[in-house]
Amino acid sequence: MGGAKKAMQEHEDKLVRALDIAVQAGVVATCELHSDVYLEGNEDIEAAYKFGNAQYSAGKLDGVFKSRREMTDLIQEAVSDNSGDECYICAKWRDE
Repeated sequence: MGGAKKAMQEHEDKLVRALDIAVQAGVVATCELHSDVYLEGNEDIEAAYKFGNAQYSAGKLDGVFKSRREMTDLIQEAVSDNSGDECYICAKWRDE
């Protein structure tokens, strides 16, 4: 695997973990019918930062993120990319 491809894969793996943190903190939720579609949750992004920092301090994220800053940056990216107002699949079914 080339260096660029490996770096992209590592970034994607970290984004998956960051998204998981956001889901566990209630910042992002999944559609009730489509578990692979993410929606805006009930909590503010600060909840994910706090939860992630607690996990980081407890050593539960060892080897995942290089720093707390990297983790919070990736949480922000994951939340930004995965917090729609409604499920696009449900919306498509409703509109048909």
